[in-house]
Amino acid sequence: MKSFVVALCGLLLGGPLVARAQSPQSGALRLPYRSPVSGDVVELSVDSVDYIKATALNEAVFKNFSGQVFASLGYAAAHYDGLNSLLRQAGFPQVDNGQFSYGGGGSVRFKRVVLGIEGVVYDSRRKQQNLQTELKSSNALNYLGYAFFNRKHTQSFTPTLGVTYASTDITLTELDPKSSTTAGSLLTGPAFARILHYRSTGLALGAHYEVYPFDAAVLKRCVVGLHLNYSPRIGKGHYYATDHKQGIAGPDLNPLLFSARAVFGFVF
Repeated sequence: MKSFVVALCGLLLGGPLVARAQSPQSGALRLPYRSPVSGDVVELSVDSVDYIKATALNEAVFKNFSGQVFASLGYAAAHYDGLNSLLRQAGFPQVDNGQFSYGGGGSVRFKRVVLGIEGVVYDSRRKQQNLQTELKSSNALNYLGYAFFNRKHTQSFTPTLGVTYASTDITLTELDPKSSTTAGSLLTGPAFARILHYRSTGLALGAHYEVYPFDAAVLKRCVVGLHLNYSPRIGKGHYYATDHKQGIAGPDLNPLLFSARAVFGFVF
């Protein structure tokens, strides 16, 4: 695991920044560095006084303030039982309550207080004979957290509380092989696809564990971690038949009931 974190940090920080290796100077400090491209370990020589000053400044700033941006990959659990009941009655393929998700986000921290936002996206498409169900979900988590660090400030655990804005678009398509393929017949004939929009708001209860690998050669940090969120819905959601928000009734859903995401990115 340690070697994986070091390798990932090397890829994020990049090799060009450390191509500054010079011949040893008086009072120089030698630092080992593993190339993220070749994997070879090389020795960098930096002035010891400059290094100590830069390291102290970097650590002092990080202990009081930091920002980060990251990408995420993971799993999203939803609640689509009511929707699946309607799809089953209509003969359309049902959707899964668990999906592979992707996204990203960012946060800023002042001392221990963290303010952040993350996006979680997933989509699926299922086809059964001439009927197709397509689902696309985009969710935004806005949160406030309080970070607990280890003594060296290399790891943190952050409970978070916030709001989840969830959305799902369901497209039902009937592929009729007997229909004409001309543009005129498609425009004047009956609709062959129907789109339903769903929006809801939830409480975002989260827990973030993060590690901050530090590259002494370039005085940079990256972030690797695990973010967990549980989002019970607040109130009832809303269905819209069109983009003009014509409200209609429907079963209660929760597009993002729970999510677990691996995150990796930069610290600045």
